[in-house]
Formats: sequence, structure tokens, C-alpha cells
Amino acid sequence: MPRQFNDWIAEFVSYSSGIRSPEIFRAWSAMSCIAAALERKCYVHLSDHDVFPNLYVLLVGPPAAGKSLACNEGRKVARRVNGVKLGPQDVTEASLYDRLQASTGHVAREGMAPLLHHSLTVQVPEMGTLLKSGDINFCNALTSLYDCEESFEKGRRTTEDNVIQNSFLNLIICGTPSNVSEVFTPKILEQGLPSRFVMVFSEKPKDLPPLLRSKEESATRKGHRSDLAKELASDLGLIHKLNGEFIFSPEAGSEFIAWYDKGLTPTIEDSKFVYYNDRRHLHLAKLMMCISASRRDSMIILPEDFHTAKAMLLAAEKDMPKALEYSGANSYYPEMVKIVRFIAAEHARIGGLVPEWKIRKRMARDIPVNLVEQIIANLILSKEVGISGEPPNRGFKPTHPLH
Repeated sequence: MPRQFNDWIAEFVSYSSGIRSPEIFRAWSAMSCIAAALERKCYVHLSDHDVFPNLYVLLVGPPAAGKSLACNEGRKVARRVNGVKLGPQDVTEASLYDRLQASTGHVAREGMAPLLHHSLTVQVPEMGTLLKSGDINFCNALTSLYDCEESFEKGRRTTEDNVIQNSFLNLIICGTPSNVSEVFTPKILEQGLPSRFVMVFSEKPKDLPPLLRSKEESATRKGHRSDLAKELASDLGLIHKLNGEFIFSPEAGSEFIAWYDKGLTPTIEDSKFVYYNDRRHLHLAKLMMCISASRRDSMIILPEDFHTAKAMLLAAEKDMPKALEYSGANSYYPEMVKIVRFIAAEHARIGGLVPEWKIRKRMARDIPVNLVEQIIANLILSKEVGISGEPPNRGFKPTHPLH
């Protein structure tokens, strides 16, 4: 019997509107939930190989931007669904392999033996619990897991069950730009893992939900949210029952091919995303499967699914370079950015030039004394700040608006 709802992703975004998290984070958390339900038992066929709907989503923003709130809201719903397999939030490399090995599923096939697969979704509120700086071996393992290879050999394990057949790993991770820079070093950026992540950046939410509500309104909202959570879990359970191949309608296929032939423009011009740009059609295919499943049971990808997936991907890509703002930079670049923002904030607060002594006092917290003069000089030469007067009594102002 067809599902009686419109769009699971839209319903989730509405359901989670009361948390302090930007809509874009909540939408991608919903997308990750759909991918978790579809598992390796669903796929779309592109260029002589099967593409599975697993996603590597990286929610990036400053502290208190609502990253983990969105991630956890999705987990609350997904964990209600029998059969959707979730890993621990403080997962390590070793426990990841063990949980993936234990996450078995079977797909019935007419006239053939059931297909055995190992599908797992991991939701990580703190990036550092899973990914460590410079761990190239684990990054390579995550790359292989993303590709859903038929046989995955677990790294650094010597047990007899060292190989996982038909693996499927779906990831959503939260981090700040500084966290990302620690993991995605220049050497890692040259490898395959970063290009497999869709990096979704947002600042702190500007439109915050009400802090206090009346007793009556709170009770009504609590009951309504409880009902919505049950409906979302029930519908996600129905999505979980889907298996087999997603098929493009002729119109959707034509539009997808036309955009692909045009180079999927606009692409991200930042050189850090050169390998990501080569994989955008695969990200798009995964999104189209999830969006189709969010809307209907037929496993048909329609033109509206293509347009929604394209819009979601482009919206994420617009600010994606901010996620890698510090990656590949010199080790003091993040502190330089903080100083510029400090000057801009102080300038706005006091309505005038920021005294040099105050800036030096702020710099003394994080920057070695022998580098202070060099950094100040670089900020002036790069025209990140403007100055008035002579040292040591100069006044500073921002040359760009605070953002």
C-alpha cells in the first residue's frame, strides 16, 4: 500500500524547527536518515556500475551553530525504526569495524540465494572522536567503505573475519573549521576521502525559536511533536522496506544527462575541491535516490527529484569553501582570522578605532610573542585591517564587514 505522506525530508525539517539549528543542517540530517533506511539493498545504475545511497555528510560551523543538535534529532527518529542499524556516537576505528561486521541484513532475490550485506549508519557529534589528524590509513579505509566495495579488508586487524562482504557505511559528522583543518591536512586533501564528503557549512542560526512558551502552548507542542516523531519513524520504517534498483523516468534522465554534459556548472572554483568536482554527479545520484524514497514507494526518480537534489547540492556548495577555510593554511592562520573578527567586533561595539594595546593583549592569549609583530604586519599588508597613528599607539579598524 502506498505511503500516505508527501515528503519525509520536508516533514522532518518542519518537525525539528524548534531547535537552535539552521534549516540546512536539519535538511541534511534528514537526508542522512533516508540513506540509513535504504542501506545497500537499494541502488541506481550509472556508467556500468551500481551507485548506493550512502552519504558522507560533514556539518561544519562555529561552536554552538546547531550541528550536533541537527545530528541528534535525526538519531532520535532513526533509532525508533526496527532494522535501521546505528553505530555508537563515540565510535573508534576498531569499534566501527566490529559494529559494521555485526550489522547484517538480507535481501530476498527471486530464484537466487538472499543477498547478505552489512549496512551501518554512524552519527558523530564531535569529529575528533572518529577522525584523528594525519591518520592516512583510516582515511583510506573510510574511502573504501564509502565506495561500498564487495570485499572490504579491515585495517590493522589480524582475526580470521578480517574481510567484510558487501559493506555500506553512511556517515554524518559534526565539526568546526578548525576541527576540519586538523584532520584534512594538505596531504589528506590530496587523497580520496575529502572528495567523498558533502561539507555543509552554516553560521549560527539567526532566527531562533522562542525561549519560553506558555504552559498550554508547551503542552500542545510537546504532544504534537510526539505525534510527529511517531509518524516520521513509522514512515521511515516503510522506506526501510524498499529494495532494488531506482529507475530514472525518461524526463529526469534527460535532464540529468544534459546537466552532466554541461559540466554540472557552476562548479566550486576553490582548488581544494578539484577532486570533489569530479564526483559531483555521484553525490547527485545518491541525493536523487534519497529524495525519491522520501516522496514515494515506486523507486522512480522524477524530474522534481532531480531539481530538488540539484538545489540542495548547489546550496551546500555555495558555502562549502568555508568548511575548508583553514585547511592547508599555515598553522597560525585560524588565529589571524580570529584577530580580524575581534577587531571588527570591537570596532562595532565601541564605534571607533580599536587601541593597539587591546589587540596585543588579545593576541597574547594564543600566539607566541615572537610572531606577534609578523602577524600584525601581515594583516596590514594584506589590507585585512586599516590603521591610524604610529606604534605603539595605533588604532585599528576592519576593512571588511563583520560576518
